[in-house]
Amino acid sequence: MTADILKCPVVTPVESESGALGAGRMKSESERTGLKYFTDKDIKLNDTGRCLPEPENQSAYDRIYDHYLAIHDAMEDLNKKQDWS
Repeated sequence: MTADILKCPVVTPVESESGALGAGRMKSESERTGLKYFTDKDIKLNDTGRCLPEPENQSAYDRIYDHYLAIHDAMEDLNKKQDWS
């Protein structure tokens, strides 16, 4: 789904809890040595789980997003007219 929406290949990290791991690592590094940049050795990708976008799905998500934008714009107009005081 992510690959279809973003229209590009998606590769996931090997670590399933990579967000939590990264946050903990950043906190630890910032306290010890100051915040350093992560390198390729710090991030391992799961190339076997690579997902490619499927063109037939992309067009469906494009239509849904267009519908969302129309609703968003209509609601924005209503909110501007609403007196919230």
